[in-house]
Amino acid sequence: MTDICAGLRICQNNRFGRLRDLTDLENATLNIEKAVRLTDDGHPSKPMLLSNLGSSQQAFFNRLGDLTYLDHAISNLQDAVKLTDNMHPDKPMYLASLGITQDARFDRLGELANIKDAISNKQMAIELTDDGHPDIPSFLSTLGNSQHALFHHLGKLADLENAISNLQHAVKLTKDGHVGKPAFLTNLGGTLDTRFDQLGKLDDLEDAISSLQKSVQLTEDGNPSMPIRLSNLGNCQTIRFERLGELADLEKGDLVAELEPQSNIRQ
Repeated sequence: MTDICAGLRICQNNRFGRLRDLTDLENATLNIEKAVRLTDDGHPSKPMLLSNLGSSQQAFFNRLGDLTYLDHAISNLQDAVKLTDNMHPDKPMYLASLGITQDARFDRLGELANIKDAISNKQMAIELTDDGHPDIPSFLSTLGNSQHALFHHLGKLADLENAISNLQHAVKLTKDGHVGKPAFLTNLGGTLDTRFDQLGKLDDLEDAISSLQKSVQLTEDGNPSMPIRLSNLGNCQTIRFERLGELADLEKGDLVAELEPQSNIRQ
């Protein structure tokens, strides 16, 4: 019965992802909740079921904005982590997913404990993952994003330096054809732009523009993230014009800004 419930949940979640019908997500969550109730804590599938339930609950939060769903997601992902041995290959994924839900709670409430917990869980995910594992770049990138957010909250330059280091590592480990590389480059460009704002070193702005340009180059036409990536690039080129007075930067910045006049660097 547990396998049937879990399989039904997967089909309903897939249909929700395709059609965005909230009824599918509701049914998926109800079925996986039933699967969790029917499964003993010592069963090897229990952590996976808890993680899947947490993912469905976070999808509810993303859709409806009700913090109750996010709190339930965090609780279930915490249970998934607790029930999983450090040597289990899925534990890093559970830790990273938990960290992402804690990011979302920090974004909503601004509670420092949430972002610190997110960073701790993402760091542990990396520590438990072998070098060369295909998930390492994603773990590094999401860790860098959390450290960037912590810098904005506390203003400690060490957090920004750590964010840049992890994002640079994520980019270095990722081939140009990987679907995640444009986002890694965009996030790196954002942290470098932040450091330029703090320290005023032109090299950081140049490196930010270089990362953002490559992000745009690697983004396929029609990708919904293309406008904001172009806008991020244009913003930085406009800043360089204000610093150096080179007309070419202003012309490039004006051109791409027409697609998305305002943006936050993180796509």
